[in-house]
Amino acid sequence: MECELTTRVGSSLKSIDVVRVADRLLRIPGASQSVTAKAITLRIEIVSPALGTSETFKQTFNAVPEGSDWTWILTPSRYALYRDDACSTA
Repeated sequence: MECELTTRVGSSLKSIDVVRVADRLLRIPGASQSVTAKAITLRIEIVSPALGTSETFKQTFNAVPEGSDWTWILTPSRYALYRDDACSTA
């Protein structure tokens, strides 16, 4: 989480909706084999009170089963930041 804490966000989350959930095979960074995962596409709306603007966009995230729970997966670029202890330069 330290990488995420280095980025200041001047907006607030207004809404989040699940658009689509799809099965997929995913290679987890740092692992040698692919695993069954879920690709979850969300519609996210953020607002910037200071600017009086809002923005809506879609983003797809991946999750894999971890026991009886689901765990979000870092993107390859975020994984590399953590692996290389490079969050302060991100």
